[in-house]
Amino acid sequence: MATIPENMDRAAATKIVESYRAVLEDTAAMVSGVPESRLPCDVSIIKKAIEIVLSSTSKLAEEYMTLQEAFCKLALFLPDEQARMVELAEQAIATMDPTSEGFKYLGQLAAAQERIQNAFGELTAELIAWGKTQADVVD
Repeated sequence: MATIPENMDRAAATKIVESYRAVLEDTAAMVSGVPESRLPCDVSIIKKAIEIVLSSTSKLAEEYMTLQEAFCKLALFLPDEQARMVELAEQAIATMDPTSEGFKYLGQLAAAQERIQNAFGELTAELIAWGKTQADVVD
């Protein structure tokens, strides 16, 4: 696992956040699981980068809420193999083709959705706890 750079500055953090946002935009339709390999770097680094950018953004700014949403959307990223099973299960449901191999992954789809929901809650709680330690930035 990649380590978080000790000296990540706002410029580096902004670059990471921009790369991550591009991934979110490209994968917006994938609400039941996105392959982790699509991320520009390790989740822990993205989280730290978002925190750095948030810490210099007014809590009243629309950008602040957008960054919070991006932080929580890290929950959508699944191990590639699990994301592929989810994709196959969703295709099977969409086509209703009884011969589709995706039907055997319906259990994994349900498990992935539960994992995403739990991760979303955990990330939200983490973000709230972090936010309580931060003073607001005056523009």
